[in-house]
Amino acid sequence: MSRHQFVHELESTADHIADASRADLQVLLRRAALLIRNAGGSALIPAPMTR
Repeated sequence: MSRHQFVHELESTADHIADASRADLQVLLRRAALLIRNAGGSALIPAPMTR
């Protein structure tokens, strides 16, 4: 599954959270954690803007 497809799946699940099973949410969260862990060098908190 591509990163784009995974992001779409996360967004879709967020839009229909009441319909998602606990197991589905657990799988999505674990995959998201792996994706973030393996991103390497990506800042999750944006650097402060300087003038």
